[in-house]
Amino acid sequence: MLAQADEDDSPVDHEPWHAYQRWLASGDRRVFVPFAKALAYEIPTVAVRLRRDFPMLLSLIRAHALLHREFRARDKRGRIVATFADYAIVRELVADLFSEGVDATVAKALRKTVEAVEVLTQEEVSLAEVAKALNLDRSSVSRRVKVAIARGYLVNRETGKGKRARIALGDPMPDDVEILPHPDKLADRCTVAAIQEGTETASPPADCNAELAEIEI
Repeated sequence: MLAQADEDDSPVDHEPWHAYQRWLASGDRRVFVPFAKALAYEIPTVAVRLRRDFPMLLSLIRAHALLHREFRARDKRGRIVATFADYAIVRELVADLFSEGVDATVAKALRKTVEAVEVLTQEEVSLAEVAKALNLDRSSVSRRVKVAIARGYLVNRETGKGKRARIALGDPMPDDVEILPHPDKLADRCTVAAIQEGTETASPPADCNAELAEIEI
């Protein structure tokens, strides 16, 4: 890939991006998230760290709304009104990170590794057998297995150092908990229409939430 990139030595025109940045800086940057309170109610209280992560989530929603401010409504104070479309895009990007960060979900790669051990239907399996079942190299599978053992989903029955691992099933994996709710749930709580596809989705009514939502980026 680097060799191919070197073949194209034409200069990159950054001026459109610079102009976009100047345009963003020249206009109003206050963003209101009318569904912030509804979103807070819909997020399950499974970990204290979500109190710290929630403001970051709102900041990401505001940032996306700011980037599309020409397609957003304004409230009575002239602030840009974020939409469910802004939340939907941010949710798609960070939902897994939020869930894994509070151990509310098992990463897909980790779940597949444990399931591979289960499918082999033996009391004990070797690292090589798991790697073959997943069609991956042993080093990658070794890292996954170590994480699964640390979380208790797998166990290594071989206690001797330097000996081949004897991998077996451990505790059952928990069902995934949805940390960031689907946009439709917010629409139901705010009693507005569900999200439509695209970034030009109409803003929800500004009286859906009168708190938690003003910031200058």
